[in-house]
Amino acid sequence: MNARVSSSLYGSRSCTTVELDDIVHIADVCNHTGKLLQAHSSYWANLPASMSRFRAMAPLCPAWQMGVSRALGGASSTVGVSTYGCTIDTTTSIGNDNIAYEHIGIDTMLLQQRSADESEALSQVGTALILLADKLTQAHSLYSHAEHTVDRIINEGIELGFEISPKYASLGFAALAALGVIRGSIVEQRFNPIYAITDTWWAQEGFLAGFGNLITLGNSKQAMAVGLVSTSEVNRAASKISMVTAPANNMLFGDTLTVQEIYPTRGITTTSSIASSLDNVHDMRLNHVDYGSIAIEQFKQPDGTRSWMVTIPGTDGHLDSPFSWQTNIELMSARASQRKLADSARMVDQAMTMAGIQPGEPVAMVGHSQGGIVAATMASDFADKYTISHIVTAGSPIANHPIAPQTWVTSIEMNDELVSNLDGARNPMTDQWLTVRGTSMPPQTGYSGIAQRETQATATTPSLPRYTTVQSLPQLSADSSAQRATRSTNTLSHTTPTTSTMPYLTAHTQGTEVEHSGDRKFLSHEMWYMKAAWKDAQQLGAPDLARHEQHFDQIVQGEHVSTQYFRGRISKN
Repeated sequence: MNARVSSSLYGSRSCTTVELDDIVHIADVCNHTGKLLQAHSSYWANLPASMSRFRAMAPLCPAWQMGVSRALGGASSTVGVSTYGCTIDTTTSIGNDNIAYEHIGIDTMLLQQRSADESEALSQVGTALILLADKLTQAHSLYSHAEHTVDRIINEGIELGFEISPKYASLGFAALAALGVIRGSIVEQRFNPIYAITDTWWAQEGFLAGFGNLITLGNSKQAMAVGLVSTSEVNRAASKISMVTAPANNMLFGDTLTVQEIYPTRGITTTSSIASSLDNVHDMRLNHVDYGSIAIEQFKQPDGTRSWMVTIPGTDGHLDSPFSWQTNIELMSARASQRKLADSARMVDQAMTMAGIQPGEPVAMVGHSQGGIVAATMASDFADKYTISHIVTAGSPIANHPIAPQTWVTSIEMNDELVSNLDGARNPMTDQWLTVRGTSMPPQTGYSGIAQRETQATATTPSLPRYTTVQSLPQLSADSSAQRATRSTNTLSHTTPTTSTMPYLTAHTQGTEVEHSGDRKFLSHEMWYMKAAWKDAQQLGAPDLARHEQHFDQIVQGEHVSTQYFRGRISKN
């Protein structure tokens, strides 16, 4: 049994991090039901055309042909003609058998009018429900700024406590971590130290910000004052630390960068969406593309222009790789000059130049962990060289990177992964910056209640017919013509009444399963969690998420021209 992820959104225009499951669930119900009703509206709208086709086939009826023929020839027959149809009763002899034929006319004009009315009514109700779902989402989003402010206050309080007494703050944090390990191990019935990280997620940003301020300004009143108005404490600390670590790294391992094109046996598929870009950055690892490598795709747009997609994996841990552990410190620096000199940033810059990316050509980038920090660095510090139109980051601490305002940012984070909290701040809430924040838990903890809510929701959710037969139409009139029509209207439909249980309605409350996560709590920084968080977020149906998907899709649309792979190595020569 695998863990599951439930996602929430904040930032962009109207998204939220608030966990108001009831509002989300009701909005899902309204949105899905509205779409169902609009689909049924189209069935009713098409019914008059079907009626017209069947009415045009009336002359093929034997009773119609013989009745009209006898009427014209003066023979005895009953021919009743009304405004909307006719009824013909006739008997003819075929061989030794007398066969009775009856042609039944129905009030087709009234039926068509009623069908149009039903179609319009269903369309209006469906549209109203979809608009209601949108309003609920907007109401939901009103809480996001308040929650964001509360989170900021909590983090600033933790940071202030650390600056007042680093010793006691550290002891308190250690106590929280220990309690987390005890609680989690009891739940799992086995020792699991990962809970020291996952159970302290809510305090990590404030603690790290206080630690960063202590490094740069020390334990002083100035540090306290700066901490209250700034969110870049960790980045300033990284600037100071990298002044020591960068020269040491260059002395030990060298700073000569060599980039060359490679041709892996298995690579990535063509990027077509944000979801596929996440698959691809994961596949760079799963398919064992050589470490220190990135992929660059070229697309030809319908107007003949070019666009690009750059896929950047995370830290690989090799000392001769541009994506080594120590490179992260430079990338997190508050100074652009230090970020641009980071080995991984230099490697991506050189590879993009080798691929032929020109100024003005839109570029989308996706990166996991350090790869996302590199993408944010390119958007922040190389905006004069490349047109970085959209970046997608997964588990990357980039809140304080000065990303150019024209760049769209889609950030995916897990609440308890630690890595995305290393920036000591929440991501900005701007029109072009959307953050998907997933919450994870192992299947043993908390999901019995979710399963119960799902069962109750399924039991109480009214089912709607997927298709409508003419038998289910309202009574047209009380006359005998309409009554006789009901005996033969089964011929107008080739479907049988079925119902939909609408499993979508409970999808979000249930969360999304994390593949290969197992039944034990683990650090949720892995791409399996990131992909599950994005998949779960898509089920919310949020307009801002759709905006980001559409913007990204515009960059990778068109004809796929090529995929190139570039590998970087660091040496002393």
